[in-house]
This record gives sequence, structure tokens and C-alpha cells, in this order.
Amino acid sequence: MNEELEIQRYIDGITDGSLTIDSAEEFKVLLRRFPDHCFLLKAFADFLKGRESFAEAAQYYRKAAELFAREGLILHAVTSKVMEWHVAGPSRRECRDLYRAFREVRSETALNDFFCHMAYPEVLAVVQHLEPLHLPPGTVVKNPGDTEEFLYFIVSGTLIETYPLSADEEGEGREEFSANSAEMNYFGDVYPLDEQRQFPSVIETVSSTELLRISKSQLVDLCEEYPKIEILLMMLEKAQRLLAEKRVSQKDRKSARYELQAQVDMKIFKNEPNKSDLILKGFIQDISLGGACITLGEKYLTGSPAEIIGKSVKVLVNVPKVKVGLNVFGTIAWCREILREGKTIIIAGIQFKDMTHSDLTFLKKHCYVGEDAQDLISYLWESLPKR
Repeated sequence: MNEELEIQRYIDGITDGSLTIDSAEEFKVLLRRFPDHCFLLKAFADFLKGRESFAEAAQYYRKAAELFAREGLILHAVTSKVMEWHVAGPSRRECRDLYRAFREVRSETALNDFFCHMAYPEVLAVVQHLEPLHLPPGTVVKNPGDTEEFLYFIVSGTLIETYPLSADEEGEGREEFSANSAEMNYFGDVYPLDEQRQFPSVIETVSSTELLRISKSQLVDLCEEYPKIEILLMMLEKAQRLLAEKRVSQKDRKSARYELQAQVDMKIFKNEPNKSDLILKGFIQDISLGGACITLGEKYLTGSPAEIIGKSVKVLVNVPKVKVGLNVFGTIAWCREILREGKTIIIAGIQFKDMTHSDLTFLKKHCYVGEDAQDLISYLWESLPKR
């Protein structure tokens, strides 16, 4: 049992790129034991391509494509077929075996629907136009201001989109796209095809990543020849839009902000030898279930505020009306200096880990709000330590 587990880990390391095999014979030994392991076949084909054994690589890509398709791994099947054609040249451009396997797949995702609902000429035309990309970690795929010119499919790996938040929020938002996601495994705002859009964010790889992409201009040509492809593109875009609306709705429910003013003691955990935790006083500017904006008063930190970003914190919210406090743990998501009434003030954004609906309801009920808020703020400013 342990030997089988070790072999599986070994194969996983080969197929995800964390282990490297330098011998074709070593690959063949594994394939004699696991002749229908589609990921291992694809890895061996990649190895042969790197050694410029193109004819043999094409054979293994072809077999991998057939096995991926039978297992319902549509994008892996398409990628293997694309790679087969790349190494075998343009003379052999048919994918009837792939198409037949697709017809048997019970499609349950938007991306699978896109390929599995095509007729054979449509599959052939789209697959012929797909371009494979192999990118190392840290590669920027899209920058703010880039024109949306490509539709990308994620075969393996993970990418992160970093985008600016709205004017009433602080910091940046992050969204993960991954081959392992059933929904976030493609990106590119190319539909409607007659609209020109600019990308507002940054997308970069966080691991070794394999992509397929097709240009917007190629899609325009394909849709003119095969109108059904435009319908499938529209369905793909609709699934992406509905997912985005769902995420925004969830975010709004979680992050409705309340202007509750309360004094806090914030302990910043150093987690470093010979360094004690830092305790700062301040007050809450606004709060939600997900986090809070905390004003720390005039500048009295040593060093840059950026140095505490990412630190774990415990926030004690003092509730004077009932003479109790509420402890909430979290992380400093952002921290910056601002100029207010001629004074340099430090404000920090805290992302909560354990705030509950009951906690927030308690604070909304007992903390100062409304007309008395300004009086409380004045009191808090007076009570902050002068440094």
C-alpha cells in the first residue's frame, strides 16, 4: 500500500512539473505499468517534444487526447490534440475521435458546454485556431489598459487577478482563476465581439501555468462561418457574468458597512524572536462583518505603516454602555498615512477572521451612532495618547 502511494506521489510530481525525469526509458517503465494514465502520457509527450522527437511525441499526444476525452477531461483532451497538431505539422488535421468522445460526455460546466455542444466542423475549426502557452510563475498575462483581444482557457496552474476596489473601499481586491475550478477556469471579456473593451486589472500566474488562447479576430471569422459558435460564446459569457453578479451579491451581503464609533485596543502580533507585541489605541471609523477601518490617531508608529501590513491582530472593541469588550481576531489588510486637519493620521484596514452576525448585531445595538457620534469622536480624540 505504501509503495502504491509513493508511486502515485511520484507520478503526481511528474505531471504537475515539480519532479523532472531526464530519461525516456524511465518514462517507458512507468507507462508499462500505467499504460492508460493520460496525464503521464501527456507528460511523456511533452518530454519527447522537448527532445525534438516530434513524430513519437505526436503519437503520445494523440493517445492522451483520446483518454482525456473518455474521462470527460475536455480541456486536457483539446490541449493534447492541439499539441499533436503542433508537432505533427498541418497535414493531419482531424479530430473525429475527440468529437465522438465529446458526444458521450455529460457536460456540467460552462467550459465543457462550449466544446461539447459544437458540431464536428465547429470543433475542428476552433481547435485549429487555439494557441498553447506555457508560462512560469510571476508572468503578467494582462495589464490595466490592455485591450481585450484574447479568450483564455486554463489547462493547468493558477492565476491571480488584482483589481482596484471602488472609491468607498480601501486597498485592492484579488480573484483567483484556476484549472481546478469548475467556474473560474477561463477569462477574457471578448463578447460581444463588436465591442472594444479595456482590461482594468492585472492578471499574473502564481504557478507554472498552461493556457490555451484564441484571438478575438479569429473568433469573429469563425462566428461568420459557423453562427452556432457565437451562441456558444454568448453562453460562456453569460455564465461568467452570472458568476460575477453572484460574487458581488455575496460581497454586498457580507460587507455592508456601518458607521459605528467605538474605542479599540489593537494588539499587533510580531511573531518574531525578542520582539514584543505592539498595542495601539484607536477607534473604529466603520465596520462590517468582513472587517473594519480603524483610525489610530496622530502618527506614533516607528517605521513605515506598510511594515505592519499582513500582521495578525487582536482587536478589543470597548463597549462602554454595557462595560464589556468584544475581542475579534484578524489581519491588517492595508495601512496608510493621511492628512486630516493639518495632522498626519494613520488608518488601517482590518480583515476579520471570526466576526459573527451576533457580534455585529451586538455592536450595532450598543455602540454610539447617530447624532451622538461626533461627541464620541471628540472624546476619543482627547483620550488618545499624545506622542
